[in-house]
Amino acid sequence: MLINFDMKTRNLKAFSIIELLIAMTVFLLIAIPVRSVVSLGYRNISYDNAYMKAVFYAEEGIEAARFIRAASWGNLDSGTYGIDLTNDGWDLVEDPQTENGYTRSLIISDVFRDGSGNISDTSGMADPNTKKVESKVSWSWLSLQNKEVSFVVYLTNGN
Repeated sequence: MLINFDMKTRNLKAFSIIELLIAMTVFLLIAIPVRSVVSLGYRNISYDNAYMKAVFYAEEGIEAARFIRAASWGNLDSGTYGIDLTNDGWDLVEDPQTENGYTRSLIISDVFRDGSGNISDTSGMADPNTKKVESKVSWSWLSLQNKEVSFVVYLTNGN
């Protein structure tokens, strides 16, 4: 009788180990995909936050260009600039600036018009009363990919 009891105990211990292995396998089969989904969701939220911050900086660049145009049309010389907020408003500075990992530049260029008065890329007559302003923001996302947001507006002298 004692021998049968020992055999049953051994069988139960072996059965418990098998149950434990099955339970761990089932847990891992559920936990790994759940972790992946949560991680992907976090990355998407992180990217959305970074993108929205870049959009804000780019829009701010366009607004700064409008402010500078309103202050003096002559300050919008062609070139690549950064912007600086002073007590008097926005000023163009020589170099694009980097803030919180985002590099913003304003690219101001002359505008050309064809014979019909439509904006042309390079050919035609230069329009002294219109400037193309591109506000470009670049950043490195998760140190893996360089990203960029860019907005373009045409500013005219007198509006």
